[in-house]
Amino acid sequence: MSAELLPSWRNGQTRDAILSFLSQVDQIPLSERVAVFDNDGTLWCEKPRYTQLEFMLRELREAVHVDAEIVQRSEYRALLDGDTSTLQEFGPERVLMALVELLAGITLRVLAPAARPGP
Repeated sequence: MSAELLPSWRNGQTRDAILSFLSQVDQIPLSERVAVFDNDGTLWCEKPRYTQLEFMLRELREAVHVDAEIVQRSEYRALLDGDTSTLQEFGPERVLMALVELLAGITLRVLAPAARPGP
C-alpha cells in the first residue's frame, strides 16, 4: 500500500495500522464490506459547514431535480438561495424540521466505490 494515501500523516504506529488495514480491504468482496463510524465528533467537519448539513443540502438539491415544485416551500427556497436573513428569521428549529421532513423515509443507497489508483 502506498504511503501516498495519507501524505499529511506523520509516520508512526497509527498510520502504519491504517495503511495495513487498507491494503487488506481489497481481499474482502465488496458485498461483504461494512463501514461503521462512531458519531463522537471526531469525523465532523465544522468549516465551512457541518457534514450533516452538507448531506441534507445535497439531498435537497437532488429532490428538486425530481420535483421542481419543492422549491415553493419557503425554507427550501431560502436554503437553495443562500438567503441567510430569511433563514435567521425562520430560526434553526424551523429550517431543521423542514430538512428532517424532506429526508423522512430515506433509504440506504449503495454507492459504487470510487475509482482508486492501482498499487
